[in-house]
Amino acid sequence: DLWRFARPTTLQGQPVQIPGATDLLIHLCAHGAWGPGSPIRWVADCVHLLRADAGEIDWPRLTRQVRNRWMSLPLLATLSFLREEFEMPVPPEVTQALAAGPHRWLERLE
Repeated sequence: DLWRFARPTTLQGQPVQIPGATDLLIHLCAHGAWGPGSPIRWVADCVHLLRADAGEIDWPRLTRQVRNRWMSLPLLATLSFLREEFEMPVPPEVTQALAAGPHRWLERLE
């Protein structure tokens, strides 16, 4: 599914595919929730992505993908943080849907 929504670009003159904005946001937020290292990197990347490509985020698809991967609670935390602390355009309906669950016990534990 990730590559189905990839977008073409070039890297050092070579054509490449990169994840679409929706998948990239999921990836960045997942690293913010679980990744090692400085948390400021994921925030800066998400802020840049949302400022540049907010109109390209497919919020219903993001919600479905996150639920299917049992990542609702980590993404709820990161997306809420981005909206509340950095005034990013994360629709309240998205965080409400992620908060509503369902949530597996392992997801709650993490």
